[in-house]
Amino acid sequence: MWGGGLIPTILALYQFSRVSPLAILLVTAIVTAVSYYSAQVVPGIGIQMNALVAPLTAAMTAILIAGGTAAAPIAFAGGVLGTLIGADLLHLREIERMSAGVLSIGGAGVFDGIALCGLFALLLT
Repeated sequence: MWGGGLIPTILALYQFSRVSPLAILLVTAIVTAVSYYSAQVVPGIGIQMNALVAPLTAAMTAILIAGGTAAAPIAFAGGVLGTLIGADLLHLREIERMSAGVLSIGGAGVFDGIALCGLFALLLT
C-alpha cells in the first residue's frame, strides 16, 4: 500500500525543492503523455504498461533537458509523477466503467514502471 504510489510521490515532490521545478514539470508532462498512450486497461487485471517505457522516457528526457548531475533527481521525479498521472489517474474513468472492485493506485501493473524510474535515476548518478 505505502510503497506503490505514496512514498515515491512524496520523494518526487521533495525533489522540487532540490532541482529545477520547471525541468521536473517538463519531464513529468512528457512521461505523462507517453504513459497515457502506452498504458492499457485490461478487464479483471487492471492497468498494464511495458515497465521500461516510463523510466527510459524519463531518463532520456532528463538528460536532454538538464544533463549533468541534475538529471537523476529530475528523471526520478518526472518519471514517478508522469507514470502515476499518465498510466493511473488519467485512466480512472475507464476503470470505473469496467469494474466495481478495489483500485490500487501505483500498485500491481504500473508498480514496475515506478520502481524502475527510481532504478534508472540511480543509474544516472
